Amino acid sequence: MPHSMNQTKDCVIANRPATMASPSATAMDISTDELAIIFGCLGPDDIMRARCCKKWSEAAKRTIVPLTEFVVNSENRYNAMEAMTRALPNLQKITLRKLESTQIRYLDGEDADDDLQIDEDLDINVISRFTKLSYLEIHNAPLNGIYPMLFHFRHLEMLDIYSPQALKWDLEMLAGLPNLKILVCNFHGGGLSGDIKSLEIVKDTLEQCLLYSCSNVEGNFMDLAKFPHLWNLCLMDTSVTGDIRDIGSDDFVALQELDLPDAVYGGSGHTFQHISEVPAFMDEIYCIAKRNPPVLGCCYWHLSENSPDNYDMTVSDDVDDETPEPPFDVSLVRAGSRLGWRWSWKGDFINAAPGEPNFEHVSCEVNWLDPEPKKDSSDYELYVQELKQIEKEINFFKGFHEPPTAERYKQLCREHKRKRRRQTILIN
Repeated sequence: MPHSMNQTKDCVIANRPATMASPSATAMDISTDELAIIFGCLGPDDIMRARCCKKWSEAAKRTIVPLTEFVVNSENRYNAMEAMTRALPNLQKITLRKLESTQIRYLDGEDADDDLQIDEDLDINVISRFTKLSYLEIHNAPLNGIYPMLFHFRHLEMLDIYSPQALKWDLEMLAGLPNLKILVCNFHGGGLSGDIKSLEIVKDTLEQCLLYSCSNVEGNFMDLAKFPHLWNLCLMDTSVTGDIRDIGSDDFVALQELDLPDAVYGGSGHTFQHISEVPAFMDEIYCIAKRNPPVLGCCYWHLSENSPDNYDMTVSDDVDDETPEPPFDVSLVRAGSRLGWRWSWKGDFINAAPGEPNFEHVSCEVNWLDPEPKKDSSDYELYVQELKQIEKEINFFKGFHEPPTAERYKQLCREHKRKRRRQTILIN
């Protein structure tokens, strides 16, 4: 919460060197540089209101405005931003949002789409006057085309763009943001394009790279493997490819979270053509899966619908709404420090008969990659506790370490139906 003017003034006076004026000095006795320090504890709107004279206006120009959010979502707020380009040139954070009126938008950029019928254009180029800009957010702002000046802020550390609108840019344009730490983009399939390798320009600073629904972004995710500070990487619904098995012990050394598209072999949602592929795959990704923190914690895989091992039982008389579908999903499993994997099925919650398990989530037996921890180990108690929860989901497919054949699955369904009938008779 920003300090009041009196609080911040008292703070500066209390801590000023002995060579400065005495604490009894009036506000007009405070130097321009001291006023800039005081203003640095306020938000941009408060600083604008505080410019009551030439001296205070000059102090405002010198102020490094704190990272207080300043949102431009109307013509009035745009006019305020334009005034701040002269009064507060050291503004550090701006958020451009959808404007209140659909008849007002920003001037077209390069390679703009067809013109729209509007009443007034606003010149977005004024934002380039904020030479100390550190955070820039663009959320549904009415931008049309390419705006190179949005990518020439040498102090910018965070760029967050959510835009199903007509904004266009290429990853190569990040060359104008040499200190970028956080890149977040959600384009719903358009707008952003380029090769992921272009991020090399921010290799030494980039910490988070979150690209959602940017289908025109391509390349190999391993081109980012040597980024020393990259701890959060999400490339979901992009056209990026690669093989998760290529990650070595010296790659992605700072990584804590990883979400890769299904086009990457082993990426989240990747499909296997054969059940027999999976054991070898799990052995090959063991080292990356064992990292702490668990970077593959959100990964899941499937058996392809086109796999010869897949089968559809929806038309079988042996299958009904109270039996789980075949377990064709694959995921990692952790109990304490022990790592494994399993085939499972995640379905809708089913109201089972009394005494019967519901099949919201059922799985095959766990294929453990680690031995069971020793009883005197520090995490044995946690292991036992989490193992009990895991075993609750091993009921219908108990004894199976991989999906049963179609014939064996039908047999399980018949046995389950007979068991339900007996249970109903006993209840009645």
